[in-house]
Parts: sequence; structure tokens; C-alpha cells
Amino acid sequence: MTPLTLCTDILKNTMESKKGAKCIGNWLKLLFWVCCILFFIYGLAPWMQSKSQNIQTLSTYINESGIDAGAIYYTEVEEVGEADLMIRDTFRFYLNVKKE
Repeated sequence: MTPLTLCTDILKNTMESKKGAKCIGNWLKLLFWVCCILFFIYGLAPWMQSKSQNIQTLSTYINESGIDAGAIYYTEVEEVGEADLMIRDTFRFYLNVKKE
């Protein structure tokens, strides 16, 4: 069964049920918020980048440093590795201190 067929079947069953109108309203809300997020990512954020000097500076630094801004966790960037070690040491030593 293809995803499109599955979605069509779900919508058809939803429309036939008593709660169909409420469920369709929820789907419309979800669609609205997905559109809002996409508008922010592809419309508003690039516009803000072109208008703000601070954001442009940060964006330029990220591009020149070769940082993959889409990465989930930045393991290949030297600055992040150092910061990660510092935070780990802070937590390790802070949690080992016993309160009197």
C-alpha cells in the first residue's frame, strides 16, 4: 500500500465518522503550522539575515569556517570539541563536590 493510498483511506474513513469535522479541523491546524514553519525557514529567516548586520556576520563566519550548519551535532568543528570538553569537565568536577 502506498503512502498516498493510505492517506486517502484515512481521510475517507475520517470524513465518514461523526468526528470527521473536528479531525479535519485538526489536520488543517497541523497544515497551517507546517506552512508557518516553512515560511519562517525559507522566507522570514533569509530576509532577516539580509537585514541584520549581526546575523550576516555570524552567517559569514559559519560559511568561511566550513561549519555544516545543518548538522545535528558538530563533532568535526574544533571550537565545538573544546567547548564540549570544558562542559563535560565542569559537570564532572561540579557534581563530584559534596555539599557539607
